[in-house]
Amino acid sequence: MSDSDTLEKASASTGHTLTGGKRQRSRQIKCDAQDTFPAPCSRCVGTQPTPLCRVDPNYRRSRKRPVKATDAPSSTNRRTSISSSLSTPLARNIELAISSASTLPRPLVPLVPLTQVSGLATVISDEQLAQAIWPSVFELGGVHVSIEQATTLFDEFFEHFHPSCPMFLTSRAPVPTHRTDPLLFWAILAVASRGPPLPSGMQKILQGVSYEALAEQVKASVAALGIYPPRTPSVVQALLLLCEWPLPAKSSRDDRTWHYSSLAIQTALQIGLHRPQFPHEFTSRIEEQVAAETVEGQERTLAWIYCHIIGYRYASSPALMLLFSYHTLLL
Repeated sequence: MSDSDTLEKASASTGHTLTGGKRQRSRQIKCDAQDTFPAPCSRCVGTQPTPLCRVDPNYRRSRKRPVKATDAPSSTNRRTSISSSLSTPLARNIELAISSASTLPRPLVPLVPLTQVSGLATVISDEQLAQAIWPSVFELGGVHVSIEQATTLFDEFFEHFHPSCPMFLTSRAPVPTHRTDPLLFWAILAVASRGPPLPSGMQKILQGVSYEALAEQVKASVAALGIYPPRTPSVVQALLLLCEWPLPAKSSRDDRTWHYSSLAIQTALQIGLHRPQFPHEFTSRIEEQVAAETVEGQERTLAWIYCHIIGYRYASSPALMLLFSYHTLLL
């Protein structure tokens, strides 16, 4: 039995014309062509000649009724209907203000003031640009250190202090260190400024640099780490330097070396210094996954070793419990 004969009989029996949806349903009722292929379906097997029995899977019903413009009320009609339902004078005034504001052209606000567009090249002077690229003065709170003073203190640190705690495999320069690791920069300055009396020439250069002022500002900087802790190896190195050469304290309660030691250990554990072969377990950023064989990777391992050395030292003196277990020393 063909599809056309079936549709004609269905139309004659019901007295109604089959629409698109009914035609599609009638084509698919009791049609097992997919199971009996290549033979016709069980419904059409006795029909001569044998029709081509198939079901169109991509059939979609076509919309016969056109969409009228009046079906979706315009925004003007909606505002009119809403305004007619508002009874209070305040609501009517608000509606009038909204309708009038929508018809007025909106002024364009430039991202750069017009007074600066013509003289944009003179907004940043050469001195300000040079200060941004290669600063001549470093500032922390109320402490100001010139580039010459910072260079002198860095040389003093790596010549006299670093051999006692060789935490770095390469020397550091003031400007790059301040740009990438500011806490480490100020920790090195604080440690170097506490040294013995310098020669007269160096004393003249370092005139105005106060160890007490630097120590107070470094304490405030470390205290700010509790709010936004930057988890980087340089933070661990800076804290370890402040533990190796403690900042001045007026009493035992003001001594913060135990706090700095625990903070360095916890930060080292969070960034994975105890697992140098598996940096991908602690960060998804490729640039932070440092190989253990590189210079930076070896400095990370040295920082973790000094975490143990300093942690044992400060835990044994007041008979406190260690902040880590013994097996974490295995690298």
